[in-house]
Amino acid sequence: MPTTIAACLIVRDEAERLSTCLESLRGAVDELVLHDTGSTDTTVEIAREFQVNVIVGEWRDDFAQARNVALQAASARWILSVDADETVEVDAGVLRRVLADADESVDAFAVEISSGSGPDAWGLQAHQEVKLFRRGIAAYTGRVHEQLERPDGQPLRVQQLDPAVLRLRHSGYSEAAAAAEKAARNARLGRLEVHDLRADPTTNPQRLSRAELDLGRGLMGSGDLAGAVAELERVRTRPEQLEAWAWATDLLARIGLRANRPEEVLRLADELAATGLADQYPDWLRAQALGLLGQADECRRVLLTITSLHDLAGRELDLAPVRELMALAIANGAQPD
Repeated sequence: MPTTIAACLIVRDEAERLSTCLESLRGAVDELVLHDTGSTDTTVEIAREFQVNVIVGEWRDDFAQARNVALQAASARWILSVDADETVEVDAGVLRRVLADADESVDAFAVEISSGSGPDAWGLQAHQEVKLFRRGIAAYTGRVHEQLERPDGQPLRVQQLDPAVLRLRHSGYSEAAAAAEKAARNARLGRLEVHDLRADPTTNPQRLSRAELDLGRGLMGSGDLAGAVAELERVRTRPEQLEAWAWATDLLARIGLRANRPEEVLRLADELAATGLADQYPDWLRAQALGLLGQADECRRVLLTITSLHDLAGRELDLAPVRELMALAIANGAQPD
């Protein structure tokens, strides 16, 4: 059976960016499937110029549902999930050989996504995300921050893909107003999902923790820090859901830094370090808290231990803020070498 690839997109009012995305997919995929969820601009017309299989639908406040519509319309063996604000950099020949040679035990590939405009708001240069997977092996779940899940409940078997073979470049939301609008939308959808899950006595605790975490993240992005803290603390009532617990602890520490509560940040950093999941990242939280406390020498001492920085997902963080805090600590009286 030939190795075929379908690019699947969900879009709404993406006329400004869609052409660039679709142009980058030429020669890389065999099939283009686009689910439009209610565009009022020329998005659909642009897609049809690229001979895309366009499904005109409606927005139902559910990202997973929207993505699954596109998946169900695809016929290729492999699915590449792409957003309109992403472009593809690919060695098409090598990619097809990798997929043809992939063992049947591999369900999906994690693909590098880099920021086209430099580090994002969290200092991320690039991260890995599951974007390429066998058709029919999984479907999306979650109204917001949707994730792929196998129907049998087993973990998705993921292999990392060499960025030289395929990477995505993400342009994202360039204006603060657009980013704020996105965060408010995600918070609204998160509330709907959490409400539904809490009302269902059969809800999987892992899925509820993930939904509460996503809601906390959305509330944090929209500026509702009190609401975010409440949701994130709910996640921390289930320490057996370790990954979600650790992310909630991290986000609470970031809120503590914003709110100038350094003692709380130090406590949370210690708790996060105790999980063994975070490598040197808790030291970065500690150093920032010590800076807020005016403990310049101790802040510098901790900063000297940081040689690389990754978040809980293993995504590389920019070290420039570490260097900037070091310079500030020295300016405030820390003794340089």
